[in-house]
Amino acid sequence: MSNHLSVYSRLFGQLADLIPDLKHVAIGSSFCIPPRIDDDIAIYCEVVAVDGDLALIDLAYDRQRGVTAMIAHAIRLRVDFQTQQAEVLELEDTHSHQVVYSDGLAHPRREQINLFVCNWFQVMISLAKSFQPVDVAVTQ
Repeated sequence: MSNHLSVYSRLFGQLADLIPDLKHVAIGSSFCIPPRIDDDIAIYCEVVAVDGDLALIDLAYDRQRGVTAMIAHAIRLRVDFQTQQAEVLELEDTHSHQVVYSDGLAHPRREQINLFVCNWFQVMISLAKSFQPVDVAVTQ
């Protein structure tokens, strides 16, 4: 198995740990991990598309600083339930917006982008965080 497959398989496994009943999510399903303490981040998740064994999932988080909410990262993932792999398609932070595929070509840092998100998910899992369903869409 190549390193690429292990990163994508790990992303899928981590999503399954973080999102309740991942394999049965529906379009519009929304989830949140609320902040545990002041100045901590709230993490939002929304299933934006489902087509057969494929789904698109958006994640975003914000940080409350006093009375100001600051949106930080936004991540779009493609999830393949048949191969049990997930891949980052877009990653946005305060400094850049990176698209993994453009004009049929993969971003030269594709593996590093996916590894970054994989590491971020592992931190969330290590902190015993998981998404809880919410009733309304939370990402744009």
